[in-house]
Amino acid sequence: MNAAPAKRRERAIEFTGQKVRAFQNGASNVTRLIVKGAARQWLIDQSPAWVASHADELCPFGQAGDLLWVREAWSQDFANHYPFTTTWYRADDDRSYEIDEKDGVRGIYSPEHDEHVPFRWRSSRCMPRKASRLTLEITGLKIQRLHDISDQEIIGEGVRQARDGSGCWVGREGPRRLMTPWLTAREAFIDLWEEKHGPGSWEANPWVWCIEFKRHINGI
Repeated sequence: MNAAPAKRRERAIEFTGQKVRAFQNGASNVTRLIVKGAARQWLIDQSPAWVASHADELCPFGQAGDLLWVREAWSQDFANHYPFTTTWYRADDDRSYEIDEKDGVRGIYSPEHDEHVPFRWRSSRCMPRKASRLTLEITGLKIQRLHDISDQEIIGEGVRQARDGSGCWVGREGPRRLMTPWLTAREAFIDLWEEKHGPGSWEANPWVWCIEFKRHINGI
């Protein structure tokens, strides 16, 4: 009698708006997350390949075939003025620059209704499953030191050449999505990594989970 196929698991994972945009336009198909917990302890006595082969037990993000539904900054605060099913995503249109205060209420002017509508961005941590628009299906998983990332893998992380024809590379977005140019893709990735994990986090050269995936827009 054949055993029933294992049911793939589904987990939530948070990403910045910049990373979400890279997922959506196909610029990123991999992400690196620092190894923590039991997996880190096993690396003392076992090889990275052994730990990765036990991802179903040791990786908090799952194993090949599992799904990660993406949490991102969002809002439904226009629900009283638009259909409740409408969701705004900060990664698409950073309307925080338009938010002002009127009569003690933070909001945005709505030209459709000619009024000041209360509005705020909600933390990605508060996003429910039904509001998520992006699901990542894990296709590959390994463990390596952060410094072992290849130039091709750096591009897979969303680092790209600047569009001004300068030949420079960009990774991290600043205010109003302005990009800091670097001479090499590796420098741009280091800047991106340290913006997220803090100064010195690149030099620390931690063990990282390298998770490759296939994206599914609007869930799966």
